[in-house]
Amino acid sequence: MPEYKLQRLRGGWSIAAYEGGKRVSRHRLESSDAAGAAAEFNRLVEDAERPVDPDVRTIWEAYVADKAGRRIAENMGWTGRAVLPFFGWR
Repeated sequence: MPEYKLQRLRGGWSIAAYEGGKRVSRHRLESSDAAGAAAEFNRLVEDAERPVDPDVRTIWEAYVADKAGRRIAENMGWTGRAVLPFFGWR
Protein backbone atom coordinates (compact mmCIF):
# COMPACT_ATOMS: atom_id res chain seq x y z
CA MET A 1 0.00 0.00 0.00
CA PRO A 2 1.56 3.31 -1.01
CA GLU A 3 2.09 6.22 1.36
CA TYR A 4 0.38 9.47 0.29
CA LYS A 5 1.68 13.00 0.88
CA LEU A 6 0.24 16.45 0.25
CA GLN A 7 2.82 18.63 -1.53
CA ARG A 8 3.19 22.04 -3.14
CA LEU A 9 3.43 21.97 -6.94
CA ARG A 10 3.97 25.04 -9.13
CA GLY A 11 1.92 27.41 -6.95
CA GLY A 12 -0.79 24.82 -6.29
CA TRP A 13 -1.13 21.55 -4.44
CA SER A 14 -0.63 17.91 -5.40
CA ILE A 15 -0.98 14.43 -3.98
CA ALA A 16 2.06 12.19 -4.30
CA ALA A 17 2.23 8.42 -3.78
CA TYR A 18 5.44 6.87 -2.42
CA GLU A 19 6.44 3.20 -2.35
CA GLY A 20 9.70 2.15 -0.76
CA GLY A 21 10.70 5.79 -0.25
CA LYS A 22 10.42 6.63 -3.96
CA ARG A 23 7.68 8.70 -5.55
CA VAL A 24 5.67 6.57 -7.97
CA SER A 25 3.00 9.11 -8.98
CA ARG A 26 1.90 12.71 -8.48
CA HIS A 27 -1.35 14.44 -9.44
CA ARG A 28 -2.33 18.10 -9.23
CA LEU A 29 -5.30 18.87 -6.96
CA GLU A 30 -8.13 21.14 -8.11
CA SER A 31 -8.10 23.28 -4.98
CA SER A 32 -5.61 26.15 -4.79
CA ASP A 33 -5.90 27.03 -1.08
CA ALA A 34 -4.41 24.98 1.78
CA ALA A 35 -7.70 24.12 3.52
CA GLY A 36 -9.40 23.00 0.31
CA ALA A 37 -6.34 21.01 -0.72
CA ALA A 38 -6.25 19.24 2.66
CA ALA A 39 -9.93 18.29 2.37
CA GLU A 40 -9.45 17.06 -1.20
CA PHE A 41 -6.32 15.14 -0.16
CA ASN A 42 -8.17 13.39 2.68
CA ARG A 43 -11.05 12.43 0.36
CA LEU A 44 -8.67 11.03 -2.27
CA VAL A 45 -6.66 9.01 0.27
CA GLU A 46 -9.87 7.61 1.75
CA ASP A 47 -11.05 6.60 -1.74
CA ALA A 48 -7.69 5.01 -2.55
CA GLU A 49 -7.67 2.92 0.62
CA ARG A 50 -11.24 1.68 0.22
CA PRO A 51 -11.51 -2.03 -0.67
CA VAL A 52 -11.72 -2.51 -4.43
CA ASP A 53 -14.30 -5.31 -4.40
CA PRO A 54 -16.04 -5.31 -1.00
CA ASP A 55 -18.21 -8.21 0.07
CA VAL A 56 -21.77 -7.87 1.43
CA ARG A 57 -20.53 -8.08 5.04
CA THR A 58 -18.14 -5.12 4.55
CA ILE A 59 -20.85 -2.96 2.98
CA TRP A 60 -23.37 -4.00 5.66
CA GLU A 61 -20.99 -3.11 8.52
CA ALA A 62 -20.09 0.24 6.95
CA TYR A 63 -23.78 1.13 6.57
CA VAL A 64 -24.52 0.15 10.18
CA ALA A 65 -21.54 2.24 11.37
CA ASP A 66 -22.85 5.20 9.35
CA LYS A 67 -26.26 4.89 11.02
CA ALA A 68 -24.84 4.37 14.56
CA GLY A 69 -27.11 5.62 17.31
CA ARG A 70 -30.25 5.36 15.19
CA ARG A 71 -32.94 2.72 15.43
CA ILE A 72 -32.11 1.32 11.98
CA ALA A 73 -28.60 0.36 13.17
CA GLU A 74 -30.10 -1.70 16.00
CA ASN A 75 -32.62 -3.35 13.67
CA MET A 76 -29.93 -4.18 11.12
CA GLY A 77 -28.00 -5.94 13.88
CA TRP A 78 -30.88 -8.33 14.28
CA THR A 79 -31.45 -8.69 10.54
CA GLY A 80 -27.74 -9.28 9.96
CA ARG A 81 -27.88 -12.45 12.05
CA ALA A 82 -30.16 -13.99 9.44
CA VAL A 83 -28.75 -12.42 6.28
CA LEU A 84 -24.96 -12.34 6.74
CA PRO A 85 -24.27 -16.07 7.25
CA PHE A 86 -25.68 -16.73 3.78
CA PHE A 87 -24.83 -13.54 1.83
CA GLY A 88 -21.89 -12.10 3.82
CA TRP A 89 -19.10 -13.53 1.70
CA ARG A 90 -20.62 -12.51 -1.67
